[in-house]
Amino acid sequence: MLDVLARNEYGFSINFKNNNKFDIVEVTGLNPVSATINSSSIPDYVGSVFDNAYVGNRNIVISIAYNTYNADARQELNECFIPSIPIRLYIDDYFIDGYTESVDYNQFNKKMIIQISIICLYPYFSEKNDNIIKVSNIINLLEFPLNLPSVGVPFGELQDSTSTNISILGDIGTGCIIEAFFDENIDGFKVINTTHNQVVFVDKYFYPGQKLKIDTRFSKKSIILTDTNGNEIDILQYLDTSDINFIELEPNNNIIVFKDGYDSPIYNTDIYIYYTNKKGGL
Repeated sequence: MLDVLARNEYGFSINFKNNNKFDIVEVTGLNPVSATINSSSIPDYVGSVFDNAYVGNRNIVISIAYNTYNADARQELNECFIPSIPIRLYIDDYFIDGYTESVDYNQFNKKMIIQISIICLYPYFSEKNDNIIKVSNIINLLEFPLNLPSVGVPFGELQDSTSTNISILGDIGTGCIIEAFFDENIDGFKVINTTHNQVVFVDKYFYPGQKLKIDTRFSKKSIILTDTNGNEIDILQYLDTSDINFIELEPNNNIIVFKDGYDSPIYNTDIYIYYTNKKGGL
């Protein structure tokens, strides 16, 4: 049995787990959404040629039965599921955002069944918790317990490049947030997914104390600079338009490399990558 919790943008929520007011009878629309495949026919060619494909909206329908029907239970349901209002469904370890389309029920049925229809414009499920990776070109060489010889030991070792391997556990590609905290002057900031040949290059000079935030997530793409006074500035105009990919982390392995505008390794910069695994269906 799936654990289901619903919360709308006003903060009203219903947790259907161990709920003495409602029982979930059925939930449909959790399977992977069907794709629409477009193709073209060519004379003297067997079959057709692929043009493009896309995945449409997801329609989740939750069927609920009242354990105890009363005005309070009905009001709780109506407050949470308001037609046209954004709703977030938490299902086990994943969530999905959508809009309540309809809430249908018949008060004159002996066993009242409520059907709630939710339209999800982005059809994929996201993990509840973000994954965070810190990227550094310094390898920590200290191990505990310490056994220090008289000549001393190095604290760390400097690599030739700043890179990391991100393994996506879901079956859907996902965007990410990249934050860079600069401790020295850097001319240009380049992020390369060498596994899938994707590049984001911010062609700007950065100074110590500044922070760069690159967001490549669906419908949230942005590049924000936080200056030394804490002011946030939109610097999307510094994005190199010769090769725009907005890094996408694909299922399985992704080798991510960070360089400056001259393709040299980046030093003295703390870099964090935030990402969420996604699934096409539950």
